[in-house]
Amino acid sequence: MNRQIEILMCPARLEYSEGYRKINPWMDKRYTIDSEAAERQWWNMFKCIRFCIGGNNIRLVEPEALFPDMMFVRNAGLVIPKNEYSEKKRVILASFKHEERQGEREFYRKWFEQNGFEIIILPMGVVFEGGGEAVWWNGMLFFGYGFRAPLDTVVHIEYALEKAKVPTDVISLELIDERFYHLDTAFMPIRGDGQNTNDVLVYYPGAFSKGANKIIESLQIERVAVTEEDACAFGCNLLALGNNIIMAKGTKTLALALKERGFIVCELNMDEIKKGGGSVYCMTLNLS
Repeated sequence: MNRQIEILMCPARLEYSEGYRKINPWMDKRYTIDSEAAERQWWNMFKCIRFCIGGNNIRLVEPEALFPDMMFVRNAGLVIPKNEYSEKKRVILASFKHEERQGEREFYRKWFEQNGFEIIILPMGVVFEGGGEAVWWNGMLFFGYGFRAPLDTVVHIEYALEKAKVPTDVISLELIDERFYHLDTAFMPIRGDGQNTNDVLVYYPGAFSKGANKIIESLQIERVAVTEEDACAFGCNLLALGNNIIMAKGTKTLALALKERGFIVCELNMDEIKKGGGSVYCMTLNLS
């Protein structure tokens, strides 16, 4: 049980209007989303997370009917870890590419403001979709670009972090498969406890350019390269809470590989959620 983690979530309201455009490859209008089933899947995930970290460590932002993708709260912003220079809670607020999601920004901004966060706003016109595109690990920030945020965004992220006195290396990774439009759908470092488990990086090589794969292969961490099938089951979009891992059910080899490395794996049915283009990690934002 890990009591030091605080997580933000947004209850599922996965009902898309007739005029809602397809904004990622997983949205297929031939297949309707069972919104009630999606809500059940979200609540099952909520209960699993609550078991791992306790209900007092889960915060909720209210869903808005016009913005069904608010449930993918990882995209709300990038939370900056506290350090020796600042004990403040800080976040770089997201700025969405697609019009369908741009209205979410104001609701997230209000939540962060009301909950004591110092909010960093990127310049107008800069696309940045929060923790879906930028993943922390071992003092480094990995930034995925290509389908939502362009490479130019990294300059603004680096500047914001420098101004916030956050010493870190920002490592850019080019995404080349549109199915994996956010970094967190194809790249997930997991921190082990050093006793029962070790650090491991789960990633899908096919999502990245040759240059990005070379960077990933140079990292000093055990790597588990997942198959295309497991990647399409959103296997990489898992949530690690200490040695507990919560992930979508349906991978052929990944769940077993993690169990063999000492992790306790909880596999959940996310079939309806996936139709919106995300899974477990997308629906959580680590605030700590």
